[in-house]
Amino acid sequence: MKKFFAFLLILTLVMFMVSCSSEDEKKEETKSEVTEEIESEVEETEESEEVESNASDSQMAKREKDLTLLETVKFQRPESVSFKVKEVVATGAEQELNLYIMGSNYRLEEVISGSVNVLIKNTDEGSAYMYVEGDDYGFKFSADEAHDYLIPVAQPEIEGKAFYEVLQRDKLDGNDVIYAEFREVTEDGDFLTKMWMSEEYQMPLKFQVFNGSGEMLSEITYTDIVVGADLSDKLIPPENIKFE
Repeated sequence: MKKFFAFLLILTLVMFMVSCSSEDEKKEETKSEVTEEIESEVEETEESEEVESNASDSQMAKREKDLTLLETVKFQRPESVSFKVKEVVATGAEQELNLYIMGSNYRLEEVISGSVNVLIKNTDEGSAYMYVEGDDYGFKFSADEAHDYLIPVAQPEIEGKAFYEVLQRDKLDGNDVIYAEFREVTEDGDFLTKMWMSEEYQMPLKFQVFNGSGEMLSEITYTDIVVGADLSDKLIPPENIKFE
């Protein structure tokens, strides 16, 4: 932004018995000094603006939209995968989950105030179990009553209001990822979603959701990802628990 300079009013006290030519020379010297100072400051301002403009252009150049990257992330969940999930919402409240998924079976551990609530869905035997670690009782019910756990993936509708604004390769905690941004306009407001997706694991590593004011509403991270391990033992409830 251009700076505005106030004119300097030079008051010259003219004393009798001093020649006019001497005073004129002083005025010219003063005007010259002021002019040089103004020109110098204007040049510095223009140089600063040019640097800021170049920096802005550089930042914009990093925001790309390469839709071909969508072909590299199919979100085809591995047959066996385990990971930790942590969600932090705007109020500061946190939720931690441990997930163990093998085929259509899974074990979900929810950590709440030091306690671990466990839900096991074993479709092979058609049963689901719910209990709290450390207790000696729990609940058993049909596997059909337990919802399938799907790794949440935010994908804009092609014909809908949501659309990708940024889609590019990036790094997250040293991991190669595909970074995406898109907005969704709903009856509840305007929301911006930022997502870091892993090609290696075919799942997101991090989500952030912001409202129209730029306030982060929630952040979800996925860590300790293990693919291909035998998780059979995680699908068997403890023998010392009595299920009703």
